[in-house]
Amino acid sequence: MRTAQFTRVSCDVLCIGGSGAAVSAAFMAAQKGMSVALVSKGKAGRSGNAMMVGGGFGVDGYSARHILGEAQADERYTPQALFEKVVKASFFLSDQALAEQFVTEAPLMTKQFLEWSRAAGQNFPFVKSGLYAVSGSSVGKTIQQGIKSAVGCKVYDDVMVLELLADCGRVAGALGLDIYTGDYIVFEAKCVVLATGGFQPHTLKNTISEMSGDGMAMALRAGARLADMEFLLYIPTAVQPPYLRGSILPYLFTIPVFMPLSFKVIDRTGKTLEIPAPFDDVAGSNKLKKLIYSYFWSTGSTCDTMNGNLFFDYSMHTDEQINQAFDFFTEHYSRWHKKGYYNGVDLAGVRELLLRERRLEFALGNEYSNGGVVINERMQTDLEGLFAAGETTSGLFGALRAGDGLTEMLAHGYRAGLEAAAFSAGAARPGNLSAQAEKIVAELESVFERPVEEMRVPILAARLRSLADSGLNVVRDEQKIRCALDGVREIRRELGQVGIASKSRRCNLDYLGWLELRNLSVLTEAALLAAGQRRESRGSHIRADYPGVDNHHYLCRLTAKLEDGRLTQGRIRPRAGRLPLPDRDYTSVADYLADIL
Repeated sequence: MRTAQFTRVSCDVLCIGGSGAAVSAAFMAAQKGMSVALVSKGKAGRSGNAMMVGGGFGVDGYSARHILGEAQADERYTPQALFEKVVKASFFLSDQALAEQFVTEAPLMTKQFLEWSRAAGQNFPFVKSGLYAVSGSSVGKTIQQGIKSAVGCKVYDDVMVLELLADCGRVAGALGLDIYTGDYIVFEAKCVVLATGGFQPHTLKNTISEMSGDGMAMALRAGARLADMEFLLYIPTAVQPPYLRGSILPYLFTIPVFMPLSFKVIDRTGKTLEIPAPFDDVAGSNKLKKLIYSYFWSTGSTCDTMNGNLFFDYSMHTDEQINQAFDFFTEHYSRWHKKGYYNGVDLAGVRELLLRERRLEFALGNEYSNGGVVINERMQTDLEGLFAAGETTSGLFGALRAGDGLTEMLAHGYRAGLEAAAFSAGAARPGNLSAQAEKIVAELESVFERPVEEMRVPILAARLRSLADSGLNVVRDEQKIRCALDGVREIRRELGQVGIASKSRRCNLDYLGWLELRNLSVLTEAALLAAGQRRESRGSHIRADYPGVDNHHYLCRLTAKLEDGRLTQGRIRPRAGRLPLPDRDYTSVADYLADIL
């Protein structure tokens, strides 16, 4: 057996993650006098999907005016209006207590975030209602300023957290692997905040990092429940040319305030995919439009819309019109990017492509996961001592995210940090967790002792993506879900048998890939189980064989829990609040959307 050496780190609050939710939690806990360790798989503030923000974030207009001091804000857009928007767009799966927390506390942390942005020299113009325009690395620079402001917080970059550790029945730390040195670190804490982001199992996704759902999977193995895993959000994402693949530019091109250029959508067969009234009149910046695009373009085409086959058609425009629109788009984003570029993409090349071909190929790529760890409005999980925040969680947005992801990070991080600090103030320090860590390492490192088959882990990862593309497609059916579920279970079995050639822990991409696939595969199985059990359509879960919204049987959140190594399922009835739960069924997702527009 290989021997492992451990470095021990002790703190009051351990925050796992390197983006908005984790940093907000770390800041708030440090403000309350706690010693905080912030552990990030990459560089904190310089990795994670907050760097992909391309449009804006915001709060309601009333709070923007009275809390954030924006005199031009429309205070008719009230917290109540935002609350109703979130709950109705969730197809009433939103935990209304969580929605209340979101609309009430998001402005408080947004105010702090804006203070960080000014200190970091970043400019987020206020554009309407409660919305701030923002993009790219400006978010990361602001988050980095937040880390600097968190007095009493020590940052551990490039450390992948592998498992949660427990002491006397409560979560009291975690085991981490320093990616570059190969050393193991035992973090001992009075409590833990998980804020590691979501999971994205598909081939095409708009992300700058591998969204393997590490925090969700760790919480699941520790005994927590997950919920809403079947609800994955899709947006127009670039497919061609290759240098553009995965970019959210096609989505931004659908929003007239960014790209004032109309378009038609056609599929590879030449069929024009229409969006009927009243859905075509919904503003491009409205989050509901993401579901509208997915629903009508996927149900209207016989092509696989998740892996290409869709085109924006600009043939109705002159060269002058295309050039004017690109000039406008380029000028808008030059506030945050090198002029002429967007997140490293040379916009001149995209302009030339549109002028030459008059079309741009795209697909519906995975943007966000609505599912995650079950929490309450205090960010508490099922496990004592474990809090969670941001996209790692479930319960706020239900079947469809209608609020801003960055705002979710801030609101959740704010509350998680305060609750973690309060918990820590009355908690004892854990005992020595090294023996528990040694047992986990021995189990994980058995991968180094097993027979090696060259490139097996990458092959399994590619197979998982293909299965997710089929079973968790934008439009799903029973047969594809079952076939994908069987395939994912086989992958999980094979992962327990596969070996890795390199025996070093230091910068071992095969080991890291195996660890990530171990996490992503169990989450994909949970998503497929929920997709199979939910025999209706709701939000971003669209069933070809069950097109109706069935509130009589499926107005519930489907949960997953690991018991003896097997996933078991359960149900949670959404908590009602200001809005009563509906008792009416709908013939389709479109029928429901028409009712709430």
